[in-house]
Amino acid sequence: MKLSAAERSQGRWGAVVANLLKPVTRGLTGRSYAVPDHIPTEGPAIVAAYHASYIDPVIVGLHVWERGRLPHFLAKDSLFNGALGTVMRTVGQIPVVRGSEDASLALLHAREAIQRGEVVVIYPEGTLTKDPELWPGRVKSGTARLAMETGAPVIPLAHWGAHEVLQYPKKLPTPRPGEHVRVRTGPPVDLSDLGTGAEAITPETLRVANERILRAIAVELATLRNEDVPARFGSGEAPASPADISDASARAAGDAPEGSGTEDEGERR
Repeated sequence: MKLSAAERSQGRWGAVVANLLKPVTRGLTGRSYAVPDHIPTEGPAIVAAYHASYIDPVIVGLHVWERGRLPHFLAKDSLFNGALGTVMRTVGQIPVVRGSEDASLALLHAREAIQRGEVVVIYPEGTLTKDPELWPGRVKSGTARLAMETGAPVIPLAHWGAHEVLQYPKKLPTPRPGEHVRVRTGPPVDLSDLGTGAEAITPETLRVANERILRAIAVELATLRNEDVPARFGSGEAPASPADISDASARAAGDAPEGSGTEDEGERR
């Protein structure tokens, strides 16, 4: 596929940023990856990533880059200020204005990136997990909506160890160069029975999609932690019919469509 001038420029600057970040992360921690990796080598993809540390966007971004793809993150707009903001815009990152009508523009730009065959990285929770045991919390509907609108595969990505380098709410890292942050991706989340396109998007299908995406991330995280998947993430069995989808939604969190499809004890206030 022929790249546009903007995409070529983003790729060149992406290489510069990646080469600057690699020695920094090596000074903080090692990295290791599970094989096989499920990020496609070409074509569009949505990487739904676990978020437990302020440093993990670097871990995730380098992982995607080292798979030969330029990651396009949906990131909060406050990061797009000053020199950092200039760099982020130069390498094609996408600002999200929280609590604003402009937030929908982020999904529009993400959709355009998907249509160009690019990789978009989304944190489905929209923020760091606040779960005391560091399991993923409630997800918002943006990831599911983007996947159902575009038909792009959703690749769940988990990592473990970044929280040891930079624990929330600390702002300064604790170098652990002798230890490894382990990264693992799973196969694409199966959303095929929910339909594709705007007409397939309903509160019910979004909730079921949220539930599957959340569980897929939890499964990869449990493998890294050598633990069982907590029961609150469900069985992973797909509803067999539209009626079953409605039933699954009724058993979900019961909040607005933006909530996740499961109840997370760690997210209750």
